Amino acid sequence: MNSEMPEPHRQQTSETGADLDVIRRTLIAVAGLTALLCLVAGVYLGGAWACGLAAGSAVGMLNLIFLTALVREIVRPGKRHAGRIAALLALKLPVVYGGLALLLLWRWPPVAAVVGGFSLVLVVIVLKAGGRALIASGWIRASRQERARPESNFGSGIEKGG
Repeated sequence: MNSEMPEPHRQQTSETGADLDVIRRTLIAVAGLTALLCLVAGVYLGGAWACGLAAGSAVGMLNLIFLTALVREIVRPGKRHAGRIAALLALKLPVVYGGLALLLLWRWPPVAAVVGGFSLVLVVIVLKAGGRALIASGWIRASRQERARPESNFGSGIEKGG
C-alpha cells in the first residue's frame, strides 16, 4: 500500500491530515484500563472507589475529546471560526472542570479515586509513547500488525535512526 494513501480504518481530517485514530485508540485503551481498575477497586477497596475511578476517568476522556476538537478547530488551515472555538470552550469549562469540581466537592467517592481516574488518560498516553520509544530504539520488536502499518501523520515524534 502506498504510504501516502491512508488506510481505510484511519480517520483523517481533510483540512489538517491529522490521524484521529490515535485518539480513538487512546480512548479505547483508557476505557479498558478503567474497567479493569474499577473491577479491582470494587473488590478490594469498595464501590465508592470504583465509582470514583469510573467518574474521574469519564471526565478525563471528555477532556481529551474536547481538547482534540479544540486543537482541530485552532490548527485548521484558512479562516478560523471563532464562534466554534468559543462554543467548545463554553462547553468544555463547565462540563469538564465543573463536573470534576462537583465530584471532588461531593466527597462520596474518595478524592484519590477521582483524581486517579482523571489521570488515567495521561497514564495511557505516557505508556503508549514509552512503547513507541522502545520499539524505535530497537529494545523490543513491534508486532506484525504494527510493522505492516505505515507511519501515521500523527507520529510519536521519534526519529528512526541507525
